[in-house]
Amino acid sequence: MKLKAHQVDGFIKSPDPNVLLVLVYGSDQGMIREHARVLANLALNGEGQDADPMERVDLDAATLARNPGLLRDEAASLSMFADPNNKSRRVVVVRTTGDQNAQIIKDYLADPVPEALVIIETGKLTPASKLRKTVENDKKAMALPCFEDDPGTIQRLAREWLETEGFRIEAAAMERLSQRLGADRGITRQELERLALYVGPRGSAKREGRDMVMITLDDVEQMIGDGAVASAESVVDAVACGMLDDADQALTRLSLAGTPAPAVLNRLRTHFQSLHLAQGHIENGMSRKEAMRAAFRPPLHFKRVSIVERQINLWSKAKISTALSIIHETEANCRETGSPDTTLAAYTMLRLARAAKR
Repeated sequence: MKLKAHQVDGFIKSPDPNVLLVLVYGSDQGMIREHARVLANLALNGEGQDADPMERVDLDAATLARNPGLLRDEAASLSMFADPNNKSRRVVVVRTTGDQNAQIIKDYLADPVPEALVIIETGKLTPASKLRKTVENDKKAMALPCFEDDPGTIQRLAREWLETEGFRIEAAAMERLSQRLGADRGITRQELERLALYVGPRGSAKREGRDMVMITLDDVEQMIGDGAVASAESVVDAVACGMLDDADQALTRLSLAGTPAPAVLNRLRTHFQSLHLAQGHIENGMSRKEAMRAAFRPPLHFKRVSIVERQINLWSKAKISTALSIIHETEANCRETGSPDTTLAAYTMLRLARAAKR
């Protein structure tokens, strides 16, 4: 069976107990991991919180390919630590790529273990994918698509997560926070956890009814920190201005500070999209300054105006389109190949920095 994207959250909150295998696939690796985690915990303890890791088993594609019968063996086995009075299900999580284990999954669904839940995590799958077809055509299985959320959905999910943790957030604070959040749910969750940890009983938060803590714009600004924003902007500007050494040093600083590479790529993509929009406005007769004011949201800091003007001189609309294709390709590779995100991001940024001067 299959669900449409807007039906996935409902299934995650209340999974069908007759479903014995769930395929979680798509381009948003953060969402895939989050959905798989919640489904596993619901099967193990009836709650979305983290369950005892001893009650589940994780398999990778290579291990399963070497031993196709292992999937059923693990699904049918009982943990030596299992509570005999606990009616939780055995959980097996398989992380695979494309159709690598499609036949093994098909064979398992022909005779699944009723007491177990098998969760398959993978990346993008086309409608013609053997694995996707196998799951969608089986009444005992469910396919859940996971693709990047739009800004409105990200804000709604952020509010819901914060409320479950005992927080409310001002509209201005949510708007500022959304500029920090990417489209990947994994990055979004990390940033929200950082914010909740920072605010807690501290910061400018004040207690309201029902013991809810109000998160203010000041809280968000202090958590993000001007230094972090400036560092990200320094990477973007160094790349777009063709300054190889500066780009390399700025990226290293962000990496040491723990900033995820996908978040930097997201910021770089947003900047080049704004450059592309500005060039379009200029082609339609706007002055350079008018085009920059119209294209960049939030407005550029006055110290960056001359820097971005230089970038507009360096990047034609065609070159920007090529740069955006390269960035999109790198983001996809970070999600799907398992290669180190920082390595892929660094290579792409240095590649674009070289292209700026051509």
